[in-house]
Amino acid sequence: TVCIGSTATLSASTTVGDIIWYGSGSNPLDTGNVFITPALSDTTTYRAEANNNFCVTAQKNTIAFTYPAISNAVTVSGPTLTAVETGATYQWASCGNKNSYTSVINGNNRTYTAQTSGTYAVLITKNGCKDTSACNNIIITALSLEMEANGLSIFPNPFNNSLDIELGENNNVSSIKVYNNIGVLVYDTKTGNSKLSINTSEWNTGAYIVELFNKDTSLMRKLILKD
Repeated sequence: TVCIGSTATLSASTTVGDIIWYGSGSNPLDTGNVFITPALSDTTTYRAEANNNFCVTAQKNTIAFTYPAISNAVTVSGPTLTAVETGATYQWASCGNKNSYTSVINGNNRTYTAQTSGTYAVLITKNGCKDTSACNNIIITALSLEMEANGLSIFPNPFNNSLDIELGENNNVSSIKVYNNIGVLVYDTKTGNSKLSINTSEWNTGAYIVELFNKDTSLMRKLILKD
């Protein structure tokens, strides 16, 4: 079994004559005990026969199996990217010039939340096969400094059993989301109050990203939960 896009090496033997290889047609593809297929896009059947001075044995089928194609699709929600393929291993990376990639820290999960604006892709490995997604552009635009001047406060940092957010006079914040250090959304609310206290007593220790949305822009803050 090989990955899609790879070749397969098939073999057959005979005590007399030569092995002749066929595909789906009647024209021979190659001769010899070993046949290397073209790059495979699907599971394909090949036939081998032994030919000894035109005395031909019955053809035997040899099947070149391929693993199912890996989906390299990615969904994007705000700063969070999620690989569509499940049950694989993942490495998120920032995209550089000429198809170069730089692995990101803590980028080994199916979901990754970008900390800064940039372009990001994921290398997916499954059944020994690999594929890389397209580069996805993530723009993290900070809310105006005017928000902080208008009384925005997120505290304490580090936090423990609760996290408090005070919007002050910033009335245009539409929603608040919190992601853990592997990009999983752990809190999501539509704002209706200028003050918010989040119960975090059941959260695991580690880094969290708080994101406040204001129309088409967002403000992100990194906070630490300690025991």
